[in-house]
Amino acid sequence: MKTKLKDNTIFRAIIIPICVILCFIGQFIPSINGLSSDGFGVIFIFIGTLILWLTIGIDWPSLLCLLALGFINNFGFNKVLTSSFGNSTFAFLLFTFICTYAISKTTLIKRIAIYFVNLKISKKNGYFFIFS
Repeated sequence: MKTKLKDNTIFRAIIIPICVILCFIGQFIPSINGLSSDGFGVIFIFIGTLILWLTIGIDWPSLLCLLALGFINNFGFNKVLTSSFGNSTFAFLLFTFICTYAISKTTLIKRIAIYFVNLKISKKNGYFFIFS
């Protein structure tokens, strides 16, 4: 039986600490060729978070990214939190996902889908179904 890489506990025990350290160590590298230490911090946070997104999951590595960005000198926690959670796009998406989840638990979505499939104009041609 083939096991998924995300479910392998040994892999997780190795990759998670490495990526967490990677997220927080980048800002302590001295500047090289014009790239500041904060720039290195952002690059290392991006690499560590990207590895965790691809191998572990999306949820808590995203919060780890925000936490690590808060420790960078030029950003700070206030700036990071207002740019992420205080953004109007975040609020819009949050309430959209909440409403979509609530509607998906009822039969309303199924009824709407059946209504559009059973329209006379939708039954004529596939193109009419797409644009109806």
